[in-house]
Amino acid sequence: PVHSCMVARSDDDVALAGHSQDPFSRPVRHIKGDTGKLTVAAASPHGVHVRGVVIRDYPGRGFALRDGNAGVFVDCPSDQAVVPGDEIDLYGFVVADQYNVKLEDVVFRKTGSGPPPKPVKIRSLAEALVRGYDLVEVEGVIDEEQSALGEGRWTVVRGGALTAVIVRAPGVENAGRKLQVGSLVRVSGICLVKTVSDLGSPVEKSVQSIQVFLRKPADLTILKLPSWWTPQHIAMVLGGVTGFLILVIVAGMAVFRIRLRREADQRFHGLAMEQERARIAKDMHDEVGFDLTRITRLAEQSHDKVIAEAARDAVQSMDEIVWAVNPSNDTLINTVGYFVAFAEQQLRSIGIGCRIDLPADLPDLSVSAEMRHNLFMVVKEAINNAVKHGMPKTVRLGFEYAGDILTVTVQDDGLGFDQQVPPAGEADGLNNMRGRMSAIGGEFAVQSVPGSGTQCVMRVRLKGGARP
Repeated sequence: PVHSCMVARSDDDVALAGHSQDPFSRPVRHIKGDTGKLTVAAASPHGVHVRGVVIRDYPGRGFALRDGNAGVFVDCPSDQAVVPGDEIDLYGFVVADQYNVKLEDVVFRKTGSGPPPKPVKIRSLAEALVRGYDLVEVEGVIDEEQSALGEGRWTVVRGGALTAVIVRAPGVENAGRKLQVGSLVRVSGICLVKTVSDLGSPVEKSVQSIQVFLRKPADLTILKLPSWWTPQHIAMVLGGVTGFLILVIVAGMAVFRIRLRREADQRFHGLAMEQERARIAKDMHDEVGFDLTRITRLAEQSHDKVIAEAARDAVQSMDEIVWAVNPSNDTLINTVGYFVAFAEQQLRSIGIGCRIDLPADLPDLSVSAEMRHNLFMVVKEAINNAVKHGMPKTVRLGFEYAGDILTVTVQDDGLGFDQQVPPAGEADGLNNMRGRMSAIGGEFAVQSVPGSGTQCVMRVRLKGGARP
């Protein structure tokens, strides 16, 4: 049967409409040539006879037909149903822009049927421009996913040199599948070249977009999901890392400021303490020292040896206290120098030899007043014990510094003693020496053999570091 959607346009076509002449007896022509250009003038008063295969039906509106190597939309709001794969013989009038072709006022008949035609793969804009209203296939990566009011959803797909807008009309959604930007997809559907008029020329038009209208959900296939490292996720991670780094920097700056303030306070208090220590040392030296020296001279003039000796001991004790308190002596070099001077003075004044062993080079390190005082009291006790109990001919005072550890040795060649049975009163002295070294984080060891002398070793880690 012949189906008609024709409105007569000329005397010739009036005759055709009245069936006085068979429209299908006219020569069959292709709408577009091999180059994609129209072979029939648009808006011609004469119709054209074409043959093709239905690639999509639009009930109540018409259908899309593949005419040889091109597509054409047949505008025929007829109730006569056609389906993809139907072979159609058709006569109608051409209405076209530069890229999309329509046939209006048509008569057609179905001449056969077959499988639905396969889509034509397009990879470039040039290939797309000649495929208006044809069934095409595009493969690419989803660049954007949006929703247009009343037009369903549309997706921008970029594949090589081609950018296409995939339109999913209402009712042709993806069966609940959520598309993700960055997914590799393959889509097929009817191609439409959207154009806009150029300024100053209502005839010449420029391409606005290539649109592909899906026919069914299966027309869109997800080939590969995107990597998690999409631009959005990278931006999110970079934003998070940047925010974290800013937080760390701000927190670090706050901690640094607190530390600087604390160190400044400590320096201020430390400086104030040093100034107070220096004042006390000066006052003791000038006032107490002067008084003790005067008492010593008066005792000597009165020939009172007991008072004179006690006064000299008091002067010596005061000198030791002044040395310990004075902050100008808080160095390793000054500490060692004071120990050496004390040992030589004490031993040689009573006729005992004094041997000093010093390293070739002592570092200029800070030593706290507490460490200097306790270490000196232990060395002093060791020398006094050697003189009092050992009756030595020589006492050796040795110093070593390695790996932040200062080692001080007091060794004599005197009588020695049995460590299991120390001389009366010496056990308490040894315990006091151990207690003083423990108070400054050091160690104390003693070795003695009867008839072979005694050796006392003091070790302590210097925590002061380089002297400022």
